[in-house]
Amino acid sequence: QVLCLPQRVPHTRLPRRVPTLTIVTHILQENWEYQGAKYRHLLVTGGTDALHFYHLNTEHSQGEANTEFRGVRGPLKIFGFKGEGNYVQIWFSGCKSVFLSGYGGNASPFPFNCQYPPGYAQYPPSLFRLENVDSFVIANVITQDRSDTTSQCGLFNSGFSGNSFESSTWRSIFEVSPSGNFSTPSLEWPVLYARGMV
Repeated sequence: QVLCLPQRVPHTRLPRRVPTLTIVTHILQENWEYQGAKYRHLLVTGGTDALHFYHLNTEHSQGEANTEFRGVRGPLKIFGFKGEGNYVQIWFSGCKSVFLSGYGGNASPFPFNCQYPPGYAQYPPSLFRLENVDSFVIANVITQDRSDTTSQCGLFNSGFSGNSFESSTWRSIFEVSPSGNFSTPSLEWPVLYARGMV
């Protein structure tokens, strides 16, 4: 379900108008059995126009990520996000300018020392993955702890909402950059995680 809301801007007052696509969305798929590693609920590749989401909700994917933004060179802004499951919630790769304000949900990534199943990109598990992103702001990340947790690796057939892993075993953000890799420590949900200007 996608609703596009056009913006009204007087053409005479702007010498050059930068197009903006604004999207309000909720994508939920309970039937996850036939999703492979390359499946995404939402995949955006390329583009130089501004792209804004007002509460993005993609959850329960068994692909490498619920949502992926790859090679987006225009300003990308997400005002509120919610997700569930064990795989990466949002994978930003090769993007120029990323802004994410507000995350909540009971997503529970696999433990940081575990590997993904064969055929999946073998990065350390996390809620969010930033791969060679020029500048970004990720603010107000919080998760909902669940009871009945485990820290066991290899539990991949976990149902649509995933297993509940001990929050002391996983990471909120994993960043890949030319200068090296970085992750937030376990049990840290950043109020602000930023690099460069957005």
